[in-house]
Amino acid sequence: FFVRDMPYSWDILVENLCDPAHVPFAHHSFMRGADRTKADSLSIDLEVTKEQTSGFSAQRIGVCAGQYDVKFTAPTLLYYRISNSAALAEGRASSKAKQNFIGLGQYCVPTAPGQCRLIARFPLRIPVPAVMWLMKKTPRWITHFNQNVVMDSDVIFLCSQDEYLDNNHKLNPQQTRNKAKYYMPALCDTLVVAFRRWLETSAGGQPSW
Repeated sequence: FFVRDMPYSWDILVENLCDPAHVPFAHHSFMRGADRTKADSLSIDLEVTKEQTSGFSAQRIGVCAGQYDVKFTAPTLLYYRISNSAALAEGRASSKAKQNFIGLGQYCVPTAPGQCRLIARFPLRIPVPAVMWLMKKTPRWITHFNQNVVMDSDVIFLCSQDEYLDNNHKLNPQQTRNKAKYYMPALCDTLVVAFRRWLETSAGGQPSW
């Protein structure tokens, strides 16, 4: 498990983890493949498959359908499961290969106004013994150090967004923080839209402190 207290609101953390498009810009050089100079509208087409009071589910559509599944279990758990690509997409994967995956389970816990806690774990099953051996032998402190670097790299943006929502709420106290203006036209914004919709319709727009 990885545990970290963050200096911004719970809904900001969940939204950030729902947003794949922020990675190239916010985590430039800190994550593999994250390059700010190549940041653009991502071709990650997501479709919400189920919405209810207890959360929502979504999956990737198109060429990678069925390989990228996301589930938000209200009010704290956001879980990604990524299956192992080409063979699965072409229907030629063995029954054993179909069980291989990379997962990301993230518990986003509101702790106080303007503060939250992330509890994350990374379940996976990879059919390469050398890779699994290397991961098991990697000291835990190295893994935690790298995870903290990633979390630190977008704190300034998220704190600014949190402040914007607070200021907007002060100007419009009759509305929840969740009612701030958002413009999210891309399909890769689907998870953010679904979360904000759930927050407003099923959770009162914000935690009841």
